[in-house]
Amino acid sequence: MAIPALTFAQTQIGATMDIGEIARIVYQWIVKISGICALLMIVWGGAEYAFFSSANPAKLGEAKEKIKSAIYGLLIVLLSWLLLYIINPEFVT
Repeated sequence: MAIPALTFAQTQIGATMDIGEIARIVYQWIVKISGICALLMIVWGGAEYAFFSSANPAKLGEAKEKIKSAIYGLLIVLLSWLLLYIINPEFVT
């Protein structure tokens, strides 16, 4: 559903994007960036756990917490994707 007053960008010659299309693209980018950030945090936490926490038990707890938080964040992103897919599959494809 295009809103004539709210066209923002040209997708093809003569075609415009409506606010729903822009929201879909922004959401997809957020999901991709969140996944990459979660992966990097898991790797970072794993590296801290393996290499830097052997002598310091406090660092071991911090590394475990970092990995756990990254997994929780990734689950939240994936659950939001699942919820939107259940509501309207076209929004997430």
